[in-house]
Amino acid sequence: MQKRHVVLALDRAGPVPADGETHQGVFDIALFRTVPNLMIMTVSSAQDLGICLEWAVYGTDLPVALRWPKMSCPSEIPSFSKPVEIGRGLFIESDEFAPAISARLSDELERDGKNRDKVLLVCTGSMYAETLTAARSLLLKGTECAIFILRFIKPFDERYFLDLTIPYKNIVF
Repeated sequence: MQKRHVVLALDRAGPVPADGETHQGVFDIALFRTVPNLMIMTVSSAQDLGICLEWAVYGTDLPVALRWPKMSCPSEIPSFSKPVEIGRGLFIESDEFAPAISARLSDELERDGKNRDKVLLVCTGSMYAETLTAARSLLLKGTECAIFILRFIKPFDERYFLDLTIPYKNIVF
């Protein structure tokens, strides 16, 4: 409440399979969203964790809760090394997370000459692996899609997000 600079490191954030009832972080967002002036960040990979932790320690004077799940880190992609911008997440196009599938779909779209509905999948860092699987499945079925990772749960830059969503007919959280 006093806007003191503190970094809370939340390991096992969100649901934690196989750890039993006492080791669940499933309520961490609900609990920490109510704390005044506290920023809540989620991370997607080891590289993203390093960037976000460095920012939380040296890039702000406000309190930060940095959360990550109990899971294996996904393969690194260039977007995970983007600098932190308060309230903004990571926007990842299909040519970055599935280049071969995306190229094939682009060729099909050029031949068809049709405009297809685009889908934007939105997730926290802890749900990136599942979201990536869903995005690749959509691409294989001929649906253009991208992923937006909420690096910040709080604060959230609504204007930035709404501007990103303009080309998308469907947005899935």
